Amino acid sequence: MQKVKNTLLLLGLNILFLTVYSSNGVCQTTFSFGLKGGLGSSSILIDDQKLNDETELVSLTRNTNFAQISTHIGGFGNWTHELGGLDYLFVRPEVYFTLNAGGTMRLLTQDENQQEQKINIQEKFNRLDIPILLGYKIIGIRVGAGPVFSSILSSESDWDNYDNFTRTFKNGSVGFQIGIGVDKEKVQFDLKYENIGGLDDEFSMDGESFDINSRISQILFSLAYKIK
Repeated sequence: MQKVKNTLLLLGLNILFLTVYSSNGVCQTTFSFGLKGGLGSSSILIDDQKLNDETELVSLTRNTNFAQISTHIGGFGNWTHELGGLDYLFVRPEVYFTLNAGGTMRLLTQDENQQEQKINIQEKFNRLDIPILLGYKIIGIRVGAGPVFSSILSSESDWDNYDNFTRTFKNGSVGFQIGIGVDKEKVQFDLKYENIGGLDDEFSMDGESFDINSRISQILFSLAYKIK
C-alpha cells in the first residue's frame, strides 16, 4: 500500500508540474482528452495448491488454455510535455468499464474409486478500471507504465453451481499496466499488458477457508479518438 501511495504522489507531482509550467508558458505542455474502447484476452492466474491437506482429494490449478474475451469502453486524458521534435513525456489517466474479464481455473477431484476428475470453473467480472500511465514517446511510439485501480461491479462464477464452495471478492484491488501505442492524427492505437491481483475476499470449501491468491492477467487492444 505504501508503494501505491508513493506512486500516486509521484504522478500527482508530475501532473501539477506540467500544469503549472504550461500555464506560465515556460514549456510546451498540452492537455488532450478523448474516448476509447477495445477488446481484451484475459485469464485467471492462481497458485497451484491442495485445498484439503488431510485427504488431498481436491486441488486447484490455473488453466490458461481457455482465454476469456473481454470488452472495455471509456475515456482518457493526456498531459504531454514536448522535448523537441516528435518526442515528449506524458501522464495519461484513463477511466473505463471492462466487461466479461476473467478466465478459467481447474478443479481437480477424486471420486470414491480414486479416479481423478477435472472440472473447469469459469469466472467473469464487470469492473471499473482506472489506470494512470507515465511514459515517453520516441520515434513515434508511446511507451508507458503505471498502476491500475480496479473495482468489481458484478461477477458471474461457476462456483455458484456447487453448494459446498463459497467464493466472494474484494470490492477493489490494485495492479499494473505496461504497454505501447501509436498516434495517427486524432486516432490512437494501444496494446497493453495488465495484471491485477488480490481479487479474493474469501474462498471456502465445506466451511473451511482457503487463500488461493487469484490474479487476472490480460492483454488489451484499444482504439481511441482524441476529441481535443
